[in-house]
Amino acid sequence: FALTTAFTFLYGIFGNFVGGVQFDFMRSISSFEGNFSFVFALLVPFAVMRKRYALALLALALAVLSLKRIAILAALIGVAFVLLGERRGRRLLSWPFMIVANMVALVIMGLYVNGVFDAAIFEITGQSANHFGQGRAVLQHAVFAALIDEPWRFILGQGGGTVYELTHVSVWMVEKTLLHSDTLKLLYEFGVFFLMAFIWAMYRSPSYGIRVGFLVMNVMLLTDNVLSYNFFIF
Repeated sequence: FALTTAFTFLYGIFGNFVGGVQFDFMRSISSFEGNFSFVFALLVPFAVMRKRYALALLALALAVLSLKRIAILAALIGVAFVLLGERRGRRLLSWPFMIVANMVALVIMGLYVNGVFDAAIFEITGQSANHFGQGRAVLQHAVFAALIDEPWRFILGQGGGTVYELTHVSVWMVEKTLLHSDTLKLLYEFGVFFLMAFIWAMYRSPSYGIRVGFLVMNVMLLTDNVLSYNFFIF
């Protein structure tokens, strides 16, 4: 409720609704879009875990209203693992399985940025793959191309912050350009062994609740800059 109050205050005082309230899920447009969505989404599985279903629905509705699509997906996946139960879910939320799952997700991401799913995405959404991904296909293609051209980057990494230099040159952006995938950023900058250690740290806790929380964050990491969102990390 504190978060809802802050959300209401922020958009009540500073929201710009001169052109009316806009909301389009497929095009990721909302007059209330912002990082609140990540935090509301994180609360959803924990509300379900405590059987406070009204609060879960409220948090999910506010996550949708503040519209970060990956956050909504992450919340629903987190709820699925809560409903799956600790006995069965713990086997999947183990660090060996999740390391493999993240590597598979990166392969799928590589296929996406190289156009494998272009036709399917256009047929389903009526948008180009790059437009549907809010420019991610073009932006992340440069990183995958660099990893393929110089495979040693995959092992050792290129160094902290270097992904900004790569995107700056490859897409001709004047300002620092965020990659919109912290998972890919960690792989490029620090290498696959660092990324595996990072994932191991996320899922080593004996608490199933903590593992579910990190699962929600993990899904967000795949397509957003979650590690730089101080509001969410706090």
